[in-house]
Amino acid sequence: MGAVGSVRAASKTSRPGDGRVSKGRRGRVRHAIVAAALGLIAVGSVAPAAAWHTPGLERWRGYDPYWRPYAIPPRPPARPRKRARPAEPARTGLAEIAKGQLHIVISLNAQRLQVYSDGLRVAESPVSTGTASHPTPTGLFNVIQKNRFHRSNLYSNAPMPFMQRLTWSGIALHEGHLPGYPASHGCIRLPRAFAQELWRTTRLGVRVIVAQDEVAPVAIAHAQLAALAPKPDEEEAPTRSTETAAPVRMAAASITDAGAEQAPAATREDGSADVTGILAAKDLPLRPGPVSLFVSRKDGKLYVRKGFEPIYSAPVTIRDKDKPLGTHLFTALSSDGDRALRWTVISLADTTNRRIAASEPHGNRGRRARAAETPPPSTVQATAALERIQIPQDAVDFVSDLVSPGAALIVSDQGLGHETGLGTDFIIVTQ
Repeated sequence: MGAVGSVRAASKTSRPGDGRVSKGRRGRVRHAIVAAALGLIAVGSVAPAAAWHTPGLERWRGYDPYWRPYAIPPRPPARPRKRARPAEPARTGLAEIAKGQLHIVISLNAQRLQVYSDGLRVAESPVSTGTASHPTPTGLFNVIQKNRFHRSNLYSNAPMPFMQRLTWSGIALHEGHLPGYPASHGCIRLPRAFAQELWRTTRLGVRVIVAQDEVAPVAIAHAQLAALAPKPDEEEAPTRSTETAAPVRMAAASITDAGAEQAPAATREDGSADVTGILAAKDLPLRPGPVSLFVSRKDGKLYVRKGFEPIYSAPVTIRDKDKPLGTHLFTALSSDGDRALRWTVISLADTTNRRIAASEPHGNRGRRARAAETPPPSTVQATAALERIQIPQDAVDFVSDLVSPGAALIVSDQGLGHETGLGTDFIIVTQ
């Protein structure tokens, strides 16, 4: 007899003679029958593990041979709440570090880019430059256009995120794939994170130097540079600022770049420049931005630009004109607590230096690039170039009121190339 039958038999034999059962006793019997049917208890004791196979449950197992009574698992203990992490300090990006005059220096042999602020290196990153069939030109450039989302109009509409244009012919800095060797069509590819930081840091006009070997700005002092600094008058009247400069006489043919800067300049009998002869009687206000001066040994002239527009030109005298001067970039920096300017120079090596052939295996190129010894930066060549240049006093007086921190003096054997035009500063391509 099963557990249910035993309970029923016990309930019948325990009835009194009149056959009537109290409500409380009747309820206890029902509870016992239900508990026995579920296999939890037997009459008078708690059911052991065998109660799970009581005959009262066999009829449920006929439907599914894998059926087992379901037991509700206990609720897991509540997890302790995680403590709130302390707020991380704000990251200091490149834009917060590079507050001074910027120079972006790119080495083709090392495949590396370095950022200098007021002559101090503040960041560096690997790059991928042009291949042998599409080489990246070397020389002095500027950022002349910026575009967050840009696509190439030369190479199948290829994406060029965080684009910073260096020439209108298609050379730019932008985000791209870096395989570890030159692989682009002439542009300078940057890692994604660094491309974003650099794009947020730079402004139009930032100097970009592309050289075979690594170069760096070096402090320099020279009488020619000191003569270009603004000179206050006896009453210490403020000099003209770059933003509120008075109108100056601009070349009448300034609409066409070549006409403004390549027109022959009038000279006096003593050989000095005649400013009124060089500049036409058309008065236009100067555009904001630092002034740029370019001394060309090939043309024998001094060219001046401000805000990407030509404003002045004058002949200069160069001693031993048949000997090369080299290519040098002099930059004016502010001096702490003093109105005087300090200068730095970046000198590019001669274009006759050997170039790593892109046809070599990648490993050999990397070993040769690491083994190449870069000479320490020096001001010997730059000083020698300044010693051979004589700028007319009229030209010095004209540009001295425009020179301010960020102004640049470029000395080169090259002339005005085809890359220098409307909407650009002086672009000097050395190779």
